[in-house]
Amino acid sequence: MEDADRYKRKKILLAITTMLSVVLLTSIIAFIYFDVNLYKKILQQQTPQVEELSEHVEQTFRSELNRCVQLLQIDGALVEQSDDRFSEKVMGLLKRTQQISGFRVMGIMDLSGDSMDTTGRQQIDYRPRLKQDIADDKIYVSNVMDSERGEIEILVAVPINVQGAVQGAVWGRYPLKDIVQTVAITDNTARYFQIVDDKGNYISMPQKEHALGQSRTIWEDLDNYRIDNGVTAQDIYEQVQKGESGSFLFDCDGKGHHVNYRPLGINHWYLFAVQTEQSLYQYAEEIQRVSMRFFAVLLMGLVTLASVIVAIVYNMYKVIDQKHSRMQSLNGMFELILQKTKAIPFEVDASKNRVTVYDRQRKFEKQVYALDQIHPEALMEKNHISEESLPEYRKLYDSILHNKECEPAIVYAQTEEKQGWMRITIVAGVGKKQIIGVLEDCDEYMEKEAEIEQYLNNIKKMQKKSQIDFLTGLYNREAIISKVRESLNPKEKKQGIDVFFILDLDQFKKVNDLLGHGMGDAVLKDTAHTLLSCVRKGDSVGRLGGDEFVLFLRNMDKLESVERKAKELNKALNKVYKKDGKSVQVGASIGIAVVSDETATFEALYEKADKALYAVKEKSRNGYLICTE
Repeated sequence: MEDADRYKRKKILLAITTMLSVVLLTSIIAFIYFDVNLYKKILQQQTPQVEELSEHVEQTFRSELNRCVQLLQIDGALVEQSDDRFSEKVMGLLKRTQQISGFRVMGIMDLSGDSMDTTGRQQIDYRPRLKQDIADDKIYVSNVMDSERGEIEILVAVPINVQGAVQGAVWGRYPLKDIVQTVAITDNTARYFQIVDDKGNYISMPQKEHALGQSRTIWEDLDNYRIDNGVTAQDIYEQVQKGESGSFLFDCDGKGHHVNYRPLGINHWYLFAVQTEQSLYQYAEEIQRVSMRFFAVLLMGLVTLASVIVAIVYNMYKVIDQKHSRMQSLNGMFELILQKTKAIPFEVDASKNRVTVYDRQRKFEKQVYALDQIHPEALMEKNHISEESLPEYRKLYDSILHNKECEPAIVYAQTEEKQGWMRITIVAGVGKKQIIGVLEDCDEYMEKEAEIEQYLNNIKKMQKKSQIDFLTGLYNREAIISKVRESLNPKEKKQGIDVFFILDLDQFKKVNDLLGHGMGDAVLKDTAHTLLSCVRKGDSVGRLGGDEFVLFLRNMDKLESVERKAKELNKALNKVYKKDGKSVQVGASIGIAVVSDETATFEALYEKADKALYAVKEKSRNGYLICTE
């Protein structure tokens, strides 16, 4: 008979062990499948990111070059009205534009070869294509050239028309690095770009730490690296010669580099935008580490659960087989808990209205309490439990009282022996009059939770700081562009008109020159404070750079409200700043564009508002103009 009983117990234990083994094996396979597919999914996000980078660089580069052309066109329109194009008045106009535009040198020329620039020189590098493009009434952009300062520059020229006939051109030499630097890429270790001319020579700023930029040309670099998917450097070269766009992946020092290339539409220049897999690898590896920790905890939990289940089943079978008393069963369960954990066991007997706690500190001496003594309000009255823990403890207490299943409760408790966080867990007996549970010290667990929460809060603060201009506290260039684009695609239905403001401070350069750059910074901060006080909640305010600010106002009721807001800004920003007996009156020129179907992009709004802004500058300053074209 004993052999038969022993055989039955072995069969039961074998069945349970087999079942748990299957669960463990299934969990391991599922984890491996999840981990591998998660890694692949993360790496698949590379292509959209590098295409987005390429588009961002191209749009910014074109926008900056268009700004240079627009400035020359504005000056050209004014020069056309002058009888003497080489007069001091014309040169003064070009010098003023040069001061605010970033051109190193500006000048004017006619088709006969006569020329004059802002340095007083009377010659220009009169290249054949320059003469031909101007004669054909085309905008001319040169290939790169070296300046006297040793910098790389480009020459931009726009035709001057008088009564429909080309008479000459207004030109300017602009440092290429100033255009390239307008592209804001904060993570320059994982993302970068290069611009090459029609021969493949690098014409953007040197980036020696990156894979592209080591040699003199891009074709020499690509010959040194392994390009994936059967693509060769010759294939890429042929596509570039055809003016086509494309993507490829090459390997350098064991790291993948995703490349998107496209023509810039200028002298057959090409943009190569690159994003390394380094950042994604780091992110994927971090996900793997978190997954491994989770799996380790899961595995330990399953093993512990298996041990507890096997032990409980074995002891229950033993109790039934030998007809042991209920006290022997509880003793066996308590012994198991005491062996596996450092928890304090307790027993709730609802039929007798009592709770028995087995105190580890006193060699498991029994301490008996009435249920009323551990009532939530009773513990609060004696300061044995914190107010913040009261709701969770009350939920647990009610579940015990009504024999319902419940989650473990983590409460902050205070007794004669201890003060700190404690986890109360019901182990067995749910649905019966006798309930067994454990009390566990979880101070360390709560400290870890607090550390994780602090870590997540720090990450959020860092992300927020990366969007803020350090001087004014407004959105920086990248953030305000993103905010405007987000506002142009609203989730809710529009209630009025949306308006885009570009604001440029008048006489700001004079503040820096006469009162010092410290006062210039103070003016910028004061301007930011004034702008914030003049806008509503939901409007966006940012600083593009220098003394140029952007406002995006949502849901204005009518155009008259826009004009009132512009007048309010002009009045609020018209101030006199003094220092050391000197003073400068600062105002603001404002260009305004109303959002429509034709101007539903940041670039289109900026172009229209910028055009209106410069019209205000040329006319009177300290005013505003709404672009209606």
